[in-house]
Amino acid sequence: MKKRIALWMITLFLFIGNEGFASAVCSEWAADSIAVAEGCGLFTQGETGWDFREPMTRGEIVRLLLNTYKNATDKPLPKGDAAFYRDAGEEASILAVLGIMNGVGGGQFAPDSLITREQVTKIILTLQAAVKGEELTLPHVYYNPMKDFMQVSDWAKPYVEQAYNTAIVTGYEDGNFYGQKSVSKEEAVALIVRSVSLRHIVDTDQEKPVFEAEEWERGTGLCWNVKSSYEAGEITVKWNEVSGIHEYILTVDEQRNSRYEGDMPPNETKSYTFAGRGSHTFYAYPNRTYRITMSAGGQRLEQKFYIPKLHLPTMDEIASCLPQSKEEADVLMRT
Repeated sequence: MKKRIALWMITLFLFIGNEGFASAVCSEWAADSIAVAEGCGLFTQGETGWDFREPMTRGEIVRLLLNTYKNATDKPLPKGDAAFYRDAGEEASILAVLGIMNGVGGGQFAPDSLITREQVTKIILTLQAAVKGEELTLPHVYYNPMKDFMQVSDWAKPYVEQAYNTAIVTGYEDGNFYGQKSVSKEEAVALIVRSVSLRHIVDTDQEKPVFEAEEWERGTGLCWNVKSSYEAGEITVKWNEVSGIHEYILTVDEQRNSRYEGDMPPNETKSYTFAGRGSHTFYAYPNRTYRITMSAGGQRLEQKFYIPKLHLPTMDEIASCLPQSKEEADVLMRT
């Protein structure tokens, strides 16, 4: 009988060697997230034929959310009611019981309707809260994190702000969020993988490298782990030293994300060359996107990740006490 090992996976770790969805029809940027989701058992047989670039429907995301909840909590699902919705089955009602996703009103779930980016943002945050067993708290003050933030629906603004502050969503490269745009399947999968800690299931009868914390099988090829400490402002990259390879080149690209930094270009790309050393730590700034690559012996690894901006409770307190008139502002003015 095959043995199965459950490994707790932190979402910033990159799993190398997962071939389960290597042929998935998806964008290049989404391949790693889809492979992780497949390795964690989030997909069932029906999803293997998906074109992940296509829009996600409400009915399609149901089983994905339930599988995520089961994987991340290892708890049995509550009992649902097949008659809860007139147009959907028991699985959709279970999401309502868990507080993750509700219907559209009038006893309807609308399984064939597409999900917008702002809708899926709320769903991801309620999923995260259900997994943690905590009440979802939302900010009361908004800092307009993206160019089109004011076009986001009023009900969705606190969810988008919270998801942005916790690095779950980052918007598009042009600085917009496009809240009313339909979310694609690959975007939805990436958000799920980014938002909760999943258990990666590895079959020990297959010869694949196993990752846990900072360990891997030596000599199986170039592998690495990437860890971020937001509090310390540091990114640590650790890699294995492959037999016969003596030079390892680490390249770090940094991109500013805030439109309030004007037209300032990203910092100059930095490259480091190592021999006989398998780790490097560098300082990372909040509200920046980093792309790191490792090259050695003709092999190449790449990962892109986001460092969230700082958001402290005192910021809300200060913002809530802003002067409401010129007269109040004049009283507070100091040279």
